[in-house]
Amino acid sequence: MFVNHCTHCDKKMLIFPSQVTGMAKIDGVVAMTYTCWCGEEQLWYEGINAKQAPVNA
Repeated sequence: MFVNHCTHCDKKMLIFPSQVTGMAKIDGVVAMTYTCWCGEEQLWYEGINAKQAPVNA
């Protein structure tokens, strides 16, 4: 579990493993997509300044 801020609903939510829809390591950085409680897909990636961004389909 982790807490993250959704860029769509503008809320900080607790995200559970069941909400994770994908994960990959790209250029040494772990990136993960998950579905927020509001239903929107979100992107999170690790780093010193962990960030998230909306997923553009």
